[in-house]
Amino acid sequence: GIPVDLEHSVDVDFILGSNPGEGVFISPTSVTTGASGLAKTSLFSGTKSGVVQMIAEVTIGTQTLRSMPVAVAIHGGLPDSVHFSLAVEMLNFPGYNIYGLIDRITAYVGDKYGNPVKPETAVYFTTTGGLIEGSAFTDELGQASVSLVSAAPKPNHPTYGEGFATVIGRTADENQNEIEAFAIVLFSGVPQISVNPTVIDVPNGGSQYFAYQVSDQNDNPLAGGRAVH
Repeated sequence: GIPVDLEHSVDVDFILGSNPGEGVFISPTSVTTGASGLAKTSLFSGTKSGVVQMIAEVTIGTQTLRSMPVAVAIHGGLPDSVHFSLAVEMLNFPGYNIYGLIDRITAYVGDKYGNPVKPETAVYFTTTGGLIEGSAFTDELGQASVSLVSAAPKPNHPTYGEGFATVIGRTADENQNEIEAFAIVLFSGVPQISVNPTVIDVPNGGSQYFAYQVSDQNDNPLAGGRAVH
């Protein structure tokens, strides 16, 4: 258990065991131990996720000493468009007429192998309705969250109409190309109640059916949690 000194230094050869390939390598592959009996090298990950085994060998005369394999996991690459998506905490929140309400938007960013991207990957956000924090950085799970705030302008989607906003997240992939993910958020407004028919005409001993529709001023559904009495 005593470290070998310089007078007894040895050359340590570093070898790759099982590995995913695609550019994984060790450099330098042979290192002489120093005064504390240490020999250091570097592992370069390449472009593919997987598990790498690193092995150290020392040859003394005819005897070869070999370490147990040390496993290193390679993951957390650059963003991939197939694994880039946005999620909305509230798909419908009452922000069309009330300003200052907050809805949470989260980007989920993975690499081409389905692993979370490396932490601190930047994601840019923009919106067609209200205001949104401009950017956020991913955590260990590849998630980056920002706040969408109800404010001017009131959204008007070209397909879905008044009240619907498009939130866009952008980042860059391994080829330096910009990739995007989209989410639709409904800014619902004040309650409107309509009934059909509007005339009560109940025959003697009969009944009449009334249909009530509750929506906002844009005929969109109200946000969840509203009670109708």
